[in-house]
Amino acid sequence: GDVTGHGVRAAMVMAMVKSLVAGLTALGYDQEKILETLNLVLWENLRRGRQRLAMTLVSLVIDTASHQITMVNCGHPFPVRRRVDGRCVMVETQGQMVAGIRRFRMWPVTLSLAPGERLYLFSDGLAESLAGAGVPVDGFEAFRQVLEEIPMGSVPEGDCRWVLEHHPFLKTGAPLPDDVTILTLMRNAGASGGSQGPAQA
Repeated sequence: GDVTGHGVRAAMVMAMVKSLVAGLTALGYDQEKILETLNLVLWENLRRGRQRLAMTLVSLVIDTASHQITMVNCGHPFPVRRRVDGRCVMVETQGQMVAGIRRFRMWPVTLSLAPGERLYLFSDGLAESLAGAGVPVDGFEAFRQVLEEIPMGSVPEGDCRWVLEHHPFLKTGAPLPDDVTILTLMRNAGASGGSQGPAQA
């Protein structure tokens, strides 16, 4: 997830969200109830002050037996799915930001990764920083193209390291306009293997 704004307040909100999600999960709440509760708690607590905060996130429930993923995108950048041939496609999903409005709605989608496929989740800083780097396409499309350049056969952790080392904006050494985070989820190539990962950088 990614909280709007910067600084201590945004960091405290993210810490609160992590704690709340962990607690609700331990109580046995399902994905829908967790997101509804999270939205209500943040709506009630973040509407005070001069700067109204909200957050984007992607929620995944992974069934390692069926290899099925139930995804809810709450206003976050579209995840990118990497096929076994290296092609990367955006998983376009509908959703609203958490704490954007009191009445929360979600649109779950289900997908299954084939053996060897990967799913990349990332913060918008990795894409938006490319928009002003002279690339001829939209920043999110440009970042999708960056992901296609990752060498085939690397481990998920290697994908994250490669992006941070070869990202066009990060190579300039200029100050980051926003935080950057990438997480890689991979299904093992073996026929009976479960999902490998996640790896995060």
